[in-house]
Amino acid sequence: MDKQSAISTVRGILKSSNFGIRIPDEFGDQESLFSRGIIDSFGLLAFINELQSKFGFKVENREIHPGNFETLDRIAAFVCTKKEEEND
Repeated sequence: MDKQSAISTVRGILKSSNFGIRIPDEFGDQESLFSRGIIDSFGLLAFINELQSKFGFKVENREIHPGNFETLDRIAAFVCTKKEEEND
């Protein structure tokens, strides 16, 4: 999976599921999802469940930190890494 299609899929998950939070029409790939109020600590776990379901991988507890989930760009990189690990 390439990074741009991962970004597109993740953006779609956020917009369709919204986890009780209002999603702006546009937000950049490097914008903090937490600072923009797109996702919060309560919605993060539901969002991670959606990622696991959509992409078919397991997110380990040690992987749940802002380094992986702060921006669309970071989430896409995380998704791509997890998918590559599956193929190894």
